[in-house]
Amino acid sequence: MSEEFGEVVEKRPPVTLLVLAGMAVAASVALVGASELPAHIVGYVLGSVVCAGLLAAFARVDAARRHALDAVYLEVRALRGAWSAVLVLGIAACAWHAWNIASELAVR
Repeated sequence: MSEEFGEVVEKRPPVTLLVLAGMAVAASVALVGASELPAHIVGYVLGSVVCAGLLAAFARVDAARRHALDAVYLEVRALRGAWSAVLVLGIAACAWHAWNIASELAVR
C-alpha cells in the first residue's frame, strides 16, 4: 500500500485458540485408554464441548479479522487443514468416550 493511506495494520488468524482446541483434543485422546467412568466423561467433555467452543471462537474471530476494513489480513493456509484435523480428531475421541460411557452404564 502507498504512504497516502497511512499506517497499515496487519491482522493474523487467532492461532492461540486453535492451539488450545488441539490441546483439549490431545487431552481427550490421552484419556481414551482410561478404564474409569469419570475419565471418559472428562474426555468426552474435552473432545466435544471444549473443542467445539474453541473452534467456534476461532472461526468467529478469524471471520471478523478477515472482514475488517481497516486492516490487511495475513492468511495462513495451513490452518484450514489444522482446523479440520482438530475437528475430526475431537469427533473421533468423543465417539470413543461415548461408547465407553455407554458400555460402562450398560453393565451397572
